Amino acid sequence: MVTFYRRLPRFDYIAPKTVDEALSLLSRYKGKAKVIAGGTDLVPKLKRRQIETPSCIVDLKGISDLDCIRYDEKDGLRFGALTTSRAIETSPVIKGKFTVLAQAASSIGSVQVRNRGTVGGNICNAVPSADTAPALLTLQARLKIVSHKAESDLPHIP
Repeated sequence: MVTFYRRLPRFDYIAPKTVDEALSLLSRYKGKAKVIAGGTDLVPKLKRRQIETPSCIVDLKGISDLDCIRYDEKDGLRFGALTTSRAIETSPVIKGKFTVLAQAASSIGSVQVRNRGTVGGNICNAVPSADTAPALLTLQARLKIVSHKAESDLPHIP
């Protein structure tokens, strides 16, 4: 017999406004918090009880610094972890100069999923459907990783 869960389990919900505030919260909860941005992977797993219920959900969607697409000739393309797949798919600069990335983003789920799901989540979840990862590898992308202890750039794989 299959059990269907329709409701999310109980947890605290916090929506920080800055990266520093989010990092402080994650440090305070010491591994008992989950980060949410688009929620296209986390919410279904919570509903199905496929993961342990966190004490807290830290929603990054309110951190506007992480939702951006910037391009210039000197620094190249930069986009934040909260940039949606749909924004990557429809960006004129990405469609024009980084076509493979726009095509990869367009292959993710439905338009509804692309409107909510983030490229950061698509990469971090390490699921087989991480369609943007091969395009980013091909483009020799680098990732900026930030924690409450340190900040580093993950260089592309040669």
